[in-house]
Amino acid sequence: MTKQDMNKKYPKRRGFYYFDNPIKELEGEIVLPSVTAILGVIAKPALIHWASRTAADIALDNPSLSLEEVSGRFNGVKKQAAEKGKRIHTMFQTIIDLDDQETFLKHCDKDDKLYAEPIFDFINEYKFEHQFGERIVRSFKFGYAGTCDEGGLVNGKLSILDLKTGKNTYPEHRLQLEAYKEALIEEGFKVKKTYILHVPGDGTFTLEETKDDFTVFLHLKKVYEWTKKKGD
Repeated sequence: MTKQDMNKKYPKRRGFYYFDNPIKELEGEIVLPSVTAILGVIAKPALIHWASRTAADIALDNPSLSLEEVSGRFNGVKKQAAEKGKRIHTMFQTIIDLDDQETFLKHCDKDDKLYAEPIFDFINEYKFEHQFGERIVRSFKFGYAGTCDEGGLVNGKLSILDLKTGKNTYPEHRLQLEAYKEALIEEGFKVKKTYILHVPGDGTFTLEETKDDFTVFLHLKKVYEWTKKKGD
């Protein structure tokens, strides 16, 4: 498989996106860091607290477990949470443009229905019209790329949405959307709004309009680049 074929089939690999050079006269590929990798430089104390609390609960519930066994069960919890998030995102992309909502809900299991029903409520309440989903966006101007969850019309205005299924949302999510917005504008999209669609799995949803300072993201990108050069 050639590099060109690899870029088309696997555009994202190990925190980077690979693109053919947009200038036809120039050969080679352009490698851009992902938005999520860049935002990874932000400290996440809430995640550390969750990890320590989860590991402690596993150990206290099963005092006879060895350190390796506790670690293994903790990794299993993390994997299960990640798989659930991916499953809900896949369901979101499946139902976002469905006409027959009632039939879909009839075939949902109890757990999935707690996510599907509020997504349908959002679609109906905000007159959402799907335009694109899971779109790879890139900024050659600023040097980054990412995958945008969803783009569409919210009350008639072109908007991008990021679906979050955890208990909480965090400030870096707003920066993530700001980066996607700037990349889409660079590509010619007239994006008006950015939103976090929060569906925590309790049968409800919240739609949070987000705004943030794109220059903060660019400063974080410089920090990210510094960490990559630190060992040179």
